[in-house]
Amino acid sequence: MNLASGGLVQFGSIVPVLGGILGTLLGVVLGGMLTRRAQKEHWLRDRQVDACLGIMRESNRVQFGFLSAWRDGTRTDWVAWNEALTVLTLVSRPDLVSVAHQIDQVFWETNRKISMREITSEEEWAAARSTIEDARLVFINLARRQLADRPEPVARLAARPPFPEGGQQVGEVERSTQS
Repeated sequence: MNLASGGLVQFGSIVPVLGGILGTLLGVVLGGMLTRRAQKEHWLRDRQVDACLGIMRESNRVQFGFLSAWRDGTRTDWVAWNEALTVLTLVSRPDLVSVAHQIDQVFWETNRKISMREITSEEEWAAARSTIEDARLVFINLARRQLADRPEPVARLAARPPFPEGGQQVGEVERSTQS
């Protein structure tokens, strides 16, 4: 084979083919990497949303458990709450975990007050409940900013209307005005 005539022609036709093959392979590899990264981010975001929903669901359950504990001495079950905290810790950013731990701290203090019988009236229960709900609201607003790209905060939980003047429940106000 003569390099001066036929060898260069063959080599010259192979270079574009090799370039096309390498370009295609590089595109497939980079595309796969980008797709994997996007899927991983999507998976993680889904787990974070699930973890936040778990925190809200279980914090609501614990709060109702405290009401029962205060009224009739029923023990509050902490297992599901602790599991929700653990899941959040595994998948969420440290600032969101820290806010959830603040809810936990409020829970422990509320549990202590109920156990020591320091909450003795509806007004004291309303104050304890407001403290819990304030901590939950901080969590909700941070989760909204991080996961839902919602910078505007919500002002209150949707679970109940605000207390009327004097801190009485809506039903209590109606009963007290009927007396």
